[in-house]
Amino acid sequence: MILYDYKRGLTFKESQENLQAAFGESAPALATITYWYREFKRGQESLNDDPRPGRPSTAVTHENVIRVEWLIQENRNITHREIRAELKIGYRAVSTILHEHLKVRKVAKSGIPHSLTDEQKSRRVDWCKFMLEKFEGGTSQNVSYILTSDESWISWYDPLTKQQSTQWVFEEDELPTKVVRGRSVNKKMIAAFFRSSGPVAVIPLEDRRTVTIEWYCNVCLP
Repeated sequence: MILYDYKRGLTFKESQENLQAAFGESAPALATITYWYREFKRGQESLNDDPRPGRPSTAVTHENVIRVEWLIQENRNITHREIRAELKIGYRAVSTILHEHLKVRKVAKSGIPHSLTDEQKSRRVDWCKFMLEKFEGGTSQNVSYILTSDESWISWYDPLTKQQSTQWVFEEDELPTKVVRGRSVNKKMIAAFFRSSGPVAVIPLEDRRTVTIEWYCNVCLP
């Protein structure tokens, strides 16, 4: 019936609703339906067990595959050891389930400087378009006369190690990211002045709380 719903183009959630309506509490779990949808998407549509050479493994079962997938869905940072402890099966069986059946791999999150909302991203794009139009795409000579500044706290961070930030991903998942920021150890306020040609001055703010372009022009410029 799951294969039938898949062939009809239903989502796995719609398939779950149909099965629950027909079978109630005895319907397959969402993790089971998700697993079979993934198998069908890979081209595996046979409902018979695949032939296996040698003695069959008692630990690598369909139930354990479903349980491991569910554990990863609940906690993407779960470790190999924690999976073995939860299922009470050996290292080789867990590895077989992870890499041969679920085809997951553990990768470290890629660092990004900030996590912006859609509105913040849109405002930045609009401002860039406005500036490009105003200064003729950067070809206007007036660009070189612009002097701007910014004040910011420069913090020292104690980021997570690469191993601490790894998590499991499936074949069709996007690679995870993280904001490059950890526990703040210390910080200092600085003022930076720059032109289109690059940075002009970076001034630590020790005794003064803020500086202005006028202050910079009077004090820093000859």
